[in-house]
Amino acid sequence: MGLILALSCGPKEGIEALPEHSAVVAFPMNVGEDGRPTCLWPLDEDGSRCSTTGDPVELSKEQAAMVDTLVSTSESWGEGASKCFVPRHGFVFYSDSGEVTQQIALSMICEGLRADPPLAAMPKRESEQGLSPGAQMLWLQLCEEAGLGRCSLQP
Repeated sequence: MGLILALSCGPKEGIEALPEHSAVVAFPMNVGEDGRPTCLWPLDEDGSRCSTTGDPVELSKEQAAMVDTLVSTSESWGEGASKCFVPRHGFVFYSDSGEVTQQIALSMICEGLRADPPLAAMPKRESEQGLSPGAQMLWLQLCEEAGLGRCSLQP
């Protein structure tokens, strides 16, 4: 509930800064795959899409603001971390000049995400890095609104 209030009322205490960015682009990941993922990040080191990353979906300002809040508030975490990681969705943050400033890979079925560079709001203890129930529902809602496909908390 607190996470939803933070989203609806704007920035609150406890929100950690993200690298400067002007756009957030979402990508379906590991398209056509089940089981062990080929891609752990939406982009390869050279900035090209990973081999099984689908077409980009530029998020609206509201959707990008939701992503910002979800990854920068400590209320997004706190559940036990899952031992699996099968990312189906990626989010890339771009600067005004088109430079990548942040990459996030989201695994809703494993209730976790990874970020490069690491997120300041994410707990340091692995046992607390799972997504909170409220964050899971908001990621699911965002996935469906953006039309990313494979939006489910189930495998």
